[in-house]
Amino acid sequence: MATAVVAAIGMVVVAILSYTLRGTKKTDIISSIRINGNQAIVQMTRLTKFAKEFEGVSKDGSPNSYSLSCVVEKVMVPTPTPTPILYKYLKFIAEDGGEIIFSCDEGNKTIASNSASLIDTNVVEVLPNKCWFTCIQNRVSNTPIVRVYFELKQAGTATFAESQFSIPFETSFLLKNLAK
Repeated sequence: MATAVVAAIGMVVVAILSYTLRGTKKTDIISSIRINGNQAIVQMTRLTKFAKEFEGVSKDGSPNSYSLSCVVEKVMVPTPTPTPILYKYLKFIAEDGGEIIFSCDEGNKTIASNSASLIDTNVVEVLPNKCWFTCIQNRVSNTPIVRVYFELKQAGTATFAESQFSIPFETSFLLKNLAK
């Protein structure tokens, strides 16, 4: 009887410890995802804050594919808000004259600045098809507003449910359009 009681108590203690450790792991994963995502947003904000010229957005990043115009054609007939075009590349000239290209690198599961990852890909990765830039401009003479969106998850394959989630990150930049 004593052995059965000790075994039952041991099973309860092991279950409690396991639950606590899994909760701690979930907190650590959430923290590392948020740190990486926030760091990427801060780096992008710093690089674009004093952008000298807006060089455009592109779906494929080829040299002649960048569009400077982000004007969405408005139809006078009441229609739903047009779906913005999702771009994978954003290019501008920094204050020091250097070219900066942000990209959603699907192959390497990262968001990058001039091919250098803005996140620690050993810890987190960008979800497939969950990274893009949109560009909005009411008129050609207005300053374009670029929106950045990406979702991060723990790198690799997660086996436990508490490790299988993602966190979205989003910000908008108001860029000077001196390249008209």
